[in-house]
This record gives sequence, structure tokens and C-alpha cells, in this order.
Amino acid sequence: MGLEDFTNSALSVWLTAAIFLTLLLGLSLYTASYQFIWYISVVAAAVTLFSFVHDTIWRLFIILLSFRYVRLIVNQAAFCLYKPVAVPTKPTLTAKDVTVIVPTVEPYGEQFEECIRSIYANEPAKIIIVAAGPGNYDKAINSTGMYSNVRVMHCTVQNKRKQICEALSEINTDITVLCDDHVFWPTKFLPCILAPFEDSDVGCVGTNKRVRRTISRFSFAAFWNFIGCLYLERHNFEIAATNAVDGGVFVVSGRTSAHRSAILQDESFIAGFTNEYICFGLFGPLNADDDNFITRWMVDHGKKIKIQYSEDACIETTLGEYPKFLSQCMRWARTTWRSNPRSLASGRTWWTQPWCIYAVYLTSFVNFALFYDAALLLALWFGLAKPGNDRFIGPTAGVLTLSLWIFGTKLVKPFPHFRRNPHDLVYLPGYILFGYFHSLIKLVALLTFWYTAWGSRPLSDEEQRLLTDDVAGISRDVATQTDINEGLSDVVMEGMNGDAASNNDKTKGPSKVVNEQK
Repeated sequence: MGLEDFTNSALSVWLTAAIFLTLLLGLSLYTASYQFIWYISVVAAAVTLFSFVHDTIWRLFIILLSFRYVRLIVNQAAFCLYKPVAVPTKPTLTAKDVTVIVPTVEPYGEQFEECIRSIYANEPAKIIIVAAGPGNYDKAINSTGMYSNVRVMHCTVQNKRKQICEALSEINTDITVLCDDHVFWPTKFLPCILAPFEDSDVGCVGTNKRVRRTISRFSFAAFWNFIGCLYLERHNFEIAATNAVDGGVFVVSGRTSAHRSAILQDESFIAGFTNEYICFGLFGPLNADDDNFITRWMVDHGKKIKIQYSEDACIETTLGEYPKFLSQCMRWARTTWRSNPRSLASGRTWWTQPWCIYAVYLTSFVNFALFYDAALLLALWFGLAKPGNDRFIGPTAGVLTLSLWIFGTKLVKPFPHFRRNPHDLVYLPGYILFGYFHSLIKLVALLTFWYTAWGSRPLSDEEQRLLTDDVAGISRDVATQTDINEGLSDVVMEGMNGDAASNNDKTKGPSKVVNEQK
């Protein structure tokens, strides 16, 4: 055996070992305990693989293919292996150890009343409804007067963070559940989400989420409701998979989440929660991204996060109403650009969540399906079409084969929805097209990430004045870009109704910037 043969053989063995270790660590429940080995194995796999490939086009193709599909393969395996925490036979925490906070700007109507009924049926110790907006305190009283353990409070500004903090001083239970006003709980919900708190290191628990399929007939409205369903289905897949690998998640959804009350009542938490700024203090304080702030706080302070992905922990919600849904997609995309870089800036994230660094945070910066798929297909085409390359398949056949692979992998995350609702397969082409359209939404969100005002509901005169003053100050620096952004946001973000803020219970004053509220 010559030196070259020996070298190639050694590299082949090292490549196989490095790739195997990379995948194995990705599937290990102890990934976070071996972060150095994890990072080294990833680099070793890439370096040894490149030792066999010298063509720049093929190297680019391998990078693009591996970066996307190693994540998918590991996440799929982790999702299949995931198990929720079982409800103990003798729990130390029960529903009587829970207070539920429901911030709302619309404390009336069928959905709000069903939400409160479903919470009440779980028998928590107390339900605190924090209403904001003129007349909403009285409306909340009228909607909930029949429940003995419901307390209604008033906040002077429509700001979810301040509404939550308004209620924190009234909590005397070990666990606090934050819940949106259009969420519906199953009857065995609380015992299931309390189970992970048997581990004293767990500070936050997320839930399984499902969009209520409100329209069954084939229609334009039903399509958007379907897109909303798949949005949360994909969200479930991501957080359950990454949580199973290294305990990380990109966010614990604020639709419903459970927390240790001592964490939320900590003075330093409240100060940071109500005074979060971005871009070196240029924009804020934020109202949006409340759940992202809480998630980062848990990670930064060494608290475990657990996702309970099970039927008993499955909340229902409403989502997918056009054009309101486009407004929500824009807000969520902006949140990604604001929050993920801050997670990467935390040393604790790198130390405890090595898989999430790759599979969540770094991926979010390049996850533009429209551009990524095009780059994959073009790299393969040019690689196969390059003169002098030995190939077993032509460029056209190769691109068609890769296209089928790409299409098939797009069915992995929404598969649970299609299994429950096979008739929704008729919307599959629209789902694929919307995924590519969402790349444009994400791009616009990147160019307007600092825009935090709630653009889909009418503002009060006071809120409008504050927003106008703030935008005027920004426009002195970025006048042209601001005009473009506001014009685009007006087109995309429409539809949500909200009330203005007034009353005099506990005056905190309106926020400097009128922010969006989820």
C-alpha cells in the first residue's frame, strides 16, 4: 500500500468516525455535557470531507446540503425519540399551586369566555385577568362575574409586559401560568404541565399547541386557516426535537407557558422585562418578544426548560385569518432577527445548547427557502454540467431528483397535521408556495427589524402621539428607509382590533414606544 492509498484510507476512516460522532452526539440526551467534543467532531467531519472534494462548486453543494439536512435528520430522530415527563402518582404540585395570568385588550366575546371556562375547569387557585383599554375593566367583570376564583385588574396601557407585571404582586402560589386570551385548555392540562416541575432545576415549561380548524369547506379563508395550523405544527416539531437533544428551544411560546413564580417576581427580572431595548438602547422599551425575553432569562440564569408535547398538554388556539396572519408573520419574523442574535451573544447558550447553536440560531440566519433551494439546485446543476467531471447522472436528472427530495422533506414537519386532516392535502401546493413567499417576508423583516409598533390595530390618540414622536426621531437618521418600511408595513399589517388605554387603578404611564403585543 502506497502512502497516498494509506492517507486516503485513514481519511476515510476518520471521516466516517467524525460524521458518526456528529450524528450520535446530536441524538444524545447528554449533548450539552460534551460540547467541546461536539464542536470538534463537526469541524473534523467538514475538514475530512473536504479532503476528498477539491472542486469549489461541489464543496459549496456539500456545505449547503449538509448544513440543512443533517439538522433535519437529527431533529426527526429526536422528535421520534422524544418523551414527555410522566405525571407522577403523588405530585408535590397540584392545580392549587397555580395562578393563571391572562393579559387582554378584548375581555369579551365567545373566544374569551371559552378561554376562561377552560382555565376555570382546571381548578387553579386563582385566575387574574389584566384588562387594558377604555371600558375593558367593566367588560371583563361582566364576562367573568360568575367565577369565584377570578380577579380582574386594570392596566393603564395596552402593553403585555406591563399587564403581566401588574399581576405579579398578587401571586402567592409556587407556579404562574401566562395565558393568552384566545387559548383553550384540555381538562387535564395543569397536572401534565406541572409534572416537569418535580425537577427543582426546571424553571419554565412549554406546551403542545394546535390551531383550531375553523373552516372545513374548500375556500380562501380555509387555506389561510390551514397555513396557521401548519405554522404551529412546525413550531411543535422544532421545540420538541431540540429540547430532546440538548434541552434548548428558540422560544417557549407565550400562548401558554408555566413558570416558577419566584423567577417572575424577582426584581431584576421585572426591571429587565419592562425595560428591554435593542440596538444599543436605540429602540425600546419593547412590548413584543415577551416570550423570547423570558426564554433567554431562563437560559442565562441556569434554569432548565421542558416542553410537554402530549395530548393532555395540547392547547388549542385560533390562527390563520387573512390578512391578519400576514401581519403576525411579519412580527414573528422581526422577533427572530431581534432575539436570536441576543441568544448567540450569551456564553451560556454556547455552553449548554450546542445543538441549538447550529440547528436553531445559526440556521435562522440563512433559512430563506426561496434562495436556499435555488442555490442548492444551481450548485448541483453546475457541478454535474462541469466539463471533465465523471458523473453517473446528468444535470437535468440530478436537479429533478434533488427537487423531489426537497419536496419530500417539506412534508416531514407538518406530517402530524396531514395525518389528522388528510383532506388538507389539497392545499399542499399552496403551502409550498407560501413557504417561498415567507422568505420575502423574512427578508423585509430583516430590513425593518427595529419596527416594533403594533401595525394591525388602531391606536389611541395618546399612543399615536407617542409613536409619531418616536418615528420622527428615528427618521432624522434613516428617513428614506423609514418611509419605505412604513409603507410596506401598512400594506402587510392590517386587521387586528384593539382598544385604547385608560382608567386609574395603578398608573404606570404609557411606554415611550408603543409596541406590539402578541
